Amino acid sequence: MKLYRTIKNAGKKVLISGLALTALAIGAEKLNAQTVREQNINPAPIVQALTAKPLESIIQEKQELKEKKEAMPERKLILDFASPVSSFEANSNLWYSANQLFGKGSDFLGTRLELDKSLLGRFTLLSADVYRSLWLRMASHELSHIKEGKKYGSYESRFEMNSLLDLANNFIKKFNYKPTDQELVKERIAGINQDEFNSYNLFKNSIDRLAFDDGISFLLSKLWDIGYNLYPCESSELGDVSSYVNHLNKKGISLSTKDHLLQSVLADALSIQTWDSLKAVYNYFKTGERTIKSTALNLSGTTVTLPLINHYLTENGSFYNLSSFIRLKEKKLIELSLGIDADFIGGGKVDCLRFGGQYSDLDLGEHKYIPTVSPFAYINTTKSLNYQGFSVGIEAKLPVTKTTKLRAKVEYNHDDMIENRIKGKDEGLNFVAGLYVQF
Repeated sequence: MKLYRTIKNAGKKVLISGLALTALAIGAEKLNAQTVREQNINPAPIVQALTAKPLESIIQEKQELKEKKEAMPERKLILDFASPVSSFEANSNLWYSANQLFGKGSDFLGTRLELDKSLLGRFTLLSADVYRSLWLRMASHELSHIKEGKKYGSYESRFEMNSLLDLANNFIKKFNYKPTDQELVKERIAGINQDEFNSYNLFKNSIDRLAFDDGISFLLSKLWDIGYNLYPCESSELGDVSSYVNHLNKKGISLSTKDHLLQSVLADALSIQTWDSLKAVYNYFKTGERTIKSTALNLSGTTVTLPLINHYLTENGSFYNLSSFIRLKEKKLIELSLGIDADFIGGGKVDCLRFGGQYSDLDLGEHKYIPTVSPFAYINTTKSLNYQGFSVGIEAKLPVTKTTKLRAKVEYNHDDMIENRIKGKDEGLNFVAGLYVQF
């Protein structure tokens, strides 16, 4: 035991002497005995002083790790306790959640298996994400046709694996009776409106950062209305846009497919999210970074997104809806919405203004299991400001675990352009519940 204490004391002396000599070598003042003992207990400050270069490297590495963590996509599932064949919003939320699940798989392959570090790996993941997004977009689009078709009578629909490239041929659907012109055009435009709303849903959930795979999903949904005009339907039946234009012409509205193309191009090109999505995809292919910061104005700590312009179709013409989000300093989110008909391009008989907004995630208390609420209200008028309709309601989220919340929304709609005429909800009171999961 005496030998052990002797060796221990000698070791301490050697360590203290070594530290003191090293400090003197770099011009430090002599350390008194108390300082030496303190540094012996916790040598980190001395090590930092003596190894300035490695310390900078450590700080840089920590910063890089923090940036990588922040740059990783925040994935979430938003699911409704409703069938996507009967609910426009349940369809969109299922589409969004499926994209997030596949996106999480892409995150794993890119970061854990390091496919993001090679050009070939990035090209492989990009190609897979494009093909996956095509399938999910087509499924959501076709389900919306089916939802609308089943409203009016006997409507047949089934899935057959006929083609890996022409995906529309895999979804078989038809009226088993002769629909009216009104019923037919509503069924035909339902898929295009679903695509537009899906792009809005993705935008709403990517206010701060945009993942490259979400950018792909956004572009395929948002730009598909342009594709209808560039690649017309080759089957014996009229395509969705051609049926829409034909229906309007029968009603004396002189809209052409070129007019519809112009309406679509304006909405898509003037939406900054289109360019953000292109930037996110290009940036990933070039650098392997999975997300970019979404474009927004910063006004003294408050961020404001430039508006997304959605181009919806109705049985009387086209309708533009502009959505912008304001992130307050306390992280609360306000959505502002303004809708106006596109009758000024080619013609139409919509004659509608719609404006309103939503204040998101108001706290009802400080306890972690207290719900948050998000009230909303929208009013519809003619362009002469004559009253047409409204939509009011409230959404609530109740925390169940750290990452899971129960969702519920109750609303009352009366002749509202978005909720009744585009989404196809029933007049009056509507209620839906679901899940919100971060992962």
